Amino acid sequence: MVTLLAHCIPEALYDSHLITSIGSSMHPKTRVGVLNALEKWILAPRTELSSSSGINASSKPLLWFSGPLGYGKTTILRELAKRCTKNNQLLASYFFSTHSPHSTDGARYFVPTLAYQIASNVPGLWDFVESAVQEDPKIFERSAEDQMLGLVFQPLERCLRYSTRYRYWWTRLKASIISSTQSREHWSNKLEQSTAFRKLYNEWWNRNIIVVDGLDECIGMEEQRQVIGLMAWAGKHRKFPLRFVASGPAETRNIAESFDVARRSKVVVNIALDAYADEGDLKAYLEDEFARIRRTRSINESALDWPGKQVVELLVKKAHRRFVYLATFIAFVDDPNGNSVELLDWLISSIPPQNTADDTKPTAELDALYTAILHYHPGHIPAGTILDLRKTILHSLIFSGRDFGSMDEIDEYLSVKPGLVTEALQHLHSVMLVPPDLSISIEASANAPDVPVTRPWQKIWFRHKSMWDFLVSQERSGDMHQFVPREKMSGIQRLLVSKGMEAIPDSRFWAVPSTS
Repeated sequence: MVTLLAHCIPEALYDSHLITSIGSSMHPKTRVGVLNALEKWILAPRTELSSSSGINASSKPLLWFSGPLGYGKTTILRELAKRCTKNNQLLASYFFSTHSPHSTDGARYFVPTLAYQIASNVPGLWDFVESAVQEDPKIFERSAEDQMLGLVFQPLERCLRYSTRYRYWWTRLKASIISSTQSREHWSNKLEQSTAFRKLYNEWWNRNIIVVDGLDECIGMEEQRQVIGLMAWAGKHRKFPLRFVASGPAETRNIAESFDVARRSKVVVNIALDAYADEGDLKAYLEDEFARIRRTRSINESALDWPGKQVVELLVKKAHRRFVYLATFIAFVDDPNGNSVELLDWLISSIPPQNTADDTKPTAELDALYTAILHYHPGHIPAGTILDLRKTILHSLIFSGRDFGSMDEIDEYLSVKPGLVTEALQHLHSVMLVPPDLSISIEASANAPDVPVTRPWQKIWFRHKSMWDFLVSQERSGDMHQFVPREKMSGIQRLLVSKGMEAIPDSRFWAVPSTS
């Protein structure tokens, strides 16, 4: 178990401290339609291959949950994983995140992390997984398919053979002849585990769900292709097919092409979040959030309808179905260091009054919001100075190759007066994630409760990947654009920058030694 855990990323679980701290909870009474569609696929019975129509959609083991950036895929899949856990349907989860210190090699830990969770959720499986690691200590150096075979499928098959009553009593008889040290309680537990395993095996098709999120935050196009190919392959196992719900934006070309390859083998079904995006959900979210701000920020009782229906309708239109737009707007207005009424009035006056987004520029409204927030400077530092300092800080985050865990580290790195970075970033909490407490604490995952998990170290980073995409695009970010001259880049950086830095949202890949 210790060896296996050394090759896992506990913070990739859907209910880890890292994933819950960077995401928002599902808002009540929203996303009902898309969650019903996902749950319908999970609950559908397995059907046989039909020569006339091919494999029924419910029998396709890989569900691609697609949708544009900022539509809330991660929040929806976290809620789905929570529901599956409650209904004993979830085998494992893996949420790729650029907030993780393992973001550049997350794909390497993918199978061991899944195997650890599956062994925790399948009765009696631990012994066989432990034997597999003991018999082949170098299994973690092998291909992902070999790891899946050795750590998941072969232990499951051995557990199935052992779980028959004949096997159980024969093993117990041999043990009693060789040694009498094992207690009656030990064999009682073994029989209980075998019975529970047989029950799980009989219900396997609806209790074998694995939720995978953030394929666009899996660093490296080849790694993305490998993970998608592995999921498609693992879903074809004859006795223990694994069913994956995996999210990734359709506009990320490499991800879309990889799913198209898997689709040719008739193992992929697609649910597009675009088809379920409802302005009613956005409106309900906004109204409840403004009501919460009115309660918690003691806004004048005479303004019971603040900020008014017109503002709500304006923001819903400007969001263009992107929850990230509204979440960012609310986070800015709810700044504990400011006046919510004044902040809302300022932000409304700083964004274009008319909708500017269209099919050619779908992120125009989000870009305008990010631009306004990055230019907000109520402090005593002159506007030009604060903007230059913010650009320098953002440049350091993206191109220094370092992960900064505190403001003090950035102060030291930039050789500026202590506290200056804190002052420059204090009003950017709506777009930047600054860990409030980096102390270590112990917690357990609901999906793997037997083993304590340490709270991972976190870095100062962007709340949402769309902020990275915004900053590295000159057309979108204007004077806040982050770049380095091509001549300072390595050969592989120059090759991939032509495809867009959005494809690899990791600062360690784009590190340029001379940027400081």
